Amino acid sequence: MPATVHRSPVSEFGTITDQVGIKASVKTLYEARKRMLFYRFGMEEDMAKNSSTTLNFRRWMNIAPVTAPIQGSTTPDPATQSYKDVTSTLRQYGIWVPQPKYISDTISDPVLTRAINALGYNMRSCYETIAFNTLRMGTSVFYADGTLLADRSSVGTGAGKGAITLNLIRSVIEYFEGRNVEPITELIQAKTLVATEPVEEAYIFVMHSDLARSIRDLPGFEPASKYPDQKSVLPLELGRVENARFVRHNFCVSWKGAGAAELTVKNTGGKADVYPVLIFGKEAFGCSKLKGSEFNKVLVANAEVTAQDPLGQRGTAGWSGWNSYKILENDYMTRLEVTSPK
Repeated sequence: MPATVHRSPVSEFGTITDQVGIKASVKTLYEARKRMLFYRFGMEEDMAKNSSTTLNFRRWMNIAPVTAPIQGSTTPDPATQSYKDVTSTLRQYGIWVPQPKYISDTISDPVLTRAINALGYNMRSCYETIAFNTLRMGTSVFYADGTLLADRSSVGTGAGKGAITLNLIRSVIEYFEGRNVEPITELIQAKTLVATEPVEEAYIFVMHSDLARSIRDLPGFEPASKYPDQKSVLPLELGRVENARFVRHNFCVSWKGAGAAELTVKNTGGKADVYPVLIFGKEAFGCSKLKGSEFNKVLVANAEVTAQDPLGQRGTAGWSGWNSYKILENDYMTRLEVTSPK
């Protein structure tokens, strides 16, 4: 009687069942998104399954105010509500790592648990880096030491040595308010797929932790630990000054040695490292919705004896997902370019 050959179940997630694959994928996405930041300020758009890779963001424009009173029983003319469409291309990302040990068909398997944690961290790093690389390319910029500076290479000159100041922050707020840019009033919750939570209105400043000391030294700084509503505090939020909230996010890396020759600030080769501080109002940018296992999935191939792997030594685990970030309105976002003290 021939020996029975035992093979792992095959599904769209590899050699684990659909049930375990879905649970592993949802858990990986949760591990990624609970510490992700940029998407919480964006305009999320659903990805249509088995459809085009083009994502369309539709922003409805404000209706012009009425200045003429209604005369008697006369019905006023209808208003025209216009909109603006911006499209973005969804792209697929992913990575895999070797898994020499067999992964059992259970979500509690310690090998799969370790893989989920590692893959979730990697997914977060990938998507946050994509977001930063997109959003730092906005056309609106404020240079430290005054608006007379021509470009990034001059940051670090002048009496302030390129440091962030209260006056610079107020200039950004005035820029937004002068363009009627709405502040952030709600955030996407990290633990759900669609729900939002209200927050006290503010403009969000996202920066590298190297700038934390400069922010704490600003006049009127209030640490996040003193906020009356602790539920609204963002991950790694440092605090606020007036209606500006500051969040540390080390994906906001500096341009090394891109500034002026200056040794009293963090520098590379004697030239100041220039740090971007990204600032957003409402609907400044759009992003694809971070959804479940059909768009972001864990893929597992167990080590099995095959002609290509005769000793059953080479298993793998990885993730694959679709993502997109797009600037929707350059006037609704800007960035500071500043230096950090040594």
